[in-house]
Amino acid sequence: MNPLEEPSQAISETHPPVPHAKFRPDTPNGSRPTSSKGVLGLVLTALMMAAGSVSLAVFQWVSRSPDRSEPVAVSTQAEPVAAPATKVEPAPVAVEPPPIEPVAPLPAYSEEEIAARRQEAERLEREAAENQAKSQADSSAITDAVTGWKKMLGTAVSSRIAAETAALNRQAAAATVESMNRRYKELTAETAQVLKTPKPPREALSGYSPVAKPAKGQEYHFEVRGDRIAFIDIQQLLELVKKDVQIRMRLSGSPRGIQSEVGPVGDFGLAYEIGPMNDMLGGTGVGLKGWEVVPARDPRGETVERSAQALSEFDRTIRRLSPSSATITMWVYPDGFGTFRIMRDRLHALGFMVAARPLPQDIPVRGSPMGSISAGQ
Repeated sequence: MNPLEEPSQAISETHPPVPHAKFRPDTPNGSRPTSSKGVLGLVLTALMMAAGSVSLAVFQWVSRSPDRSEPVAVSTQAEPVAAPATKVEPAPVAVEPPPIEPVAPLPAYSEEEIAARRQEAERLEREAAENQAKSQADSSAITDAVTGWKKMLGTAVSSRIAAETAALNRQAAAATVESMNRRYKELTAETAQVLKTPKPPREALSGYSPVAKPAKGQEYHFEVRGDRIAFIDIQQLLELVKKDVQIRMRLSGSPRGIQSEVGPVGDFGLAYEIGPMNDMLGGTGVGLKGWEVVPARDPRGETVERSAQALSEFDRTIRRLSPSSATITMWVYPDGFGTFRIMRDRLHALGFMVAARPLPQDIPVRGSPMGSISAGQ
């Protein structure tokens, strides 16, 4: 026998097997509780048993070596080693799950019932499709009907408006024709009345010479514009010019280049110019080069009706003049020839010579020493 094998056999014979922990019947599947502390205790027990077996075998091998003269008796019965007590932890309390309600089993259908239900589903799908198509058709029909009604309504409204407009035009035309007929009848009656009125007798003009002759004596000027006549007091304005020139000559010491304005007197003022002039003998002197009447207000003078009244301005002016030594000069604008004829006839009736000087529109009355003398009838 191998001396290394005997100790191991002796150990196996002398050491009783380590009692295992009994399985608890209350653990599930009859297994031990799996705890980290219990496993660690088992591992330590196994390591201690292996260390004891190795130390015993070494001791027996040394005691039986051949250089010894006497064998050493070794007890083959090993002292029993108490296994470490396994710490058994309390088993966890099992929690019972809530009871599960039983599920009713699905009803069993036969093939005939399944086929019948499938046909019913297909029929319902066809009816749904037909209803959808019908609703779309109805919607299109309604839309077309609404569009048609709108067109018909628009046409009816346009026709009604056109008819009402035509009726109004006919009424207006009828009223216009009626008004024109009424006015025509009125004018016809007025014309007949005028034709029945006797014509005034013609006045002979044999007393007036058709040939104009130069004015004699002093001239008195009037402006005739529209239906108004205004007196221009040239004599009084020229007197103011003489006084104004004398004052300016004293102030400046020289009369050269004097331009000024005097007045107004009545409805008019007078602008004048003093400067060098050549006389008939070739000499040079200073005198009045020209003047221009400046209106002071608008309107001016009096109307034809007002001038015919007593104590009017025209009446007072004419009454202080003598027909044998005075000539009436009228400056006539284009719109005043009718007024001129009326005033001329009045003055002729009083025995005055009347001269006319036509003027373009908006051209003022002007005069100068080199001007012409008025010619009147």
